[in-house]
Amino acid sequence: YHYQVKNKNYALKIGYAYNWVFRRGWVLGISEAPTFGIRKGYINTPDHTRTTFAMSNRARASIIYNHEKKWFFGIVANADTGLIYDKEHTLITNNLNGEISIGYRFNIW
Repeated sequence: YHYQVKNKNYALKIGYAYNWVFRRGWVLGISEAPTFGIRKGYINTPDHTRTTFAMSNRARASIIYNHEKKWFFGIVANADTGLIYDKEHTLITNNLNGEISIGYRFNIW
């Protein structure tokens, strides 16, 4: 099935993040930021614009290891979700991704 969606969002995002050093060199981080507001646009019918409730969320989790102040390794997971809703349609969107980083700190200064 094919959806054609175009809209503008006017919303307020609030969030919270927490980092926890659970062992020397190790950091665990989590965050969440829900968004609530108004969405103005259309679903499938460009000449039928509506104003509806808007809701989305962004969640992240990461774990990082710092080795002897030079090397670092990290894994990050991201989850973005959204809800597009009116009387005729309900569309839930998701975008899940992750990244792995390995790096070396150069002391240039």
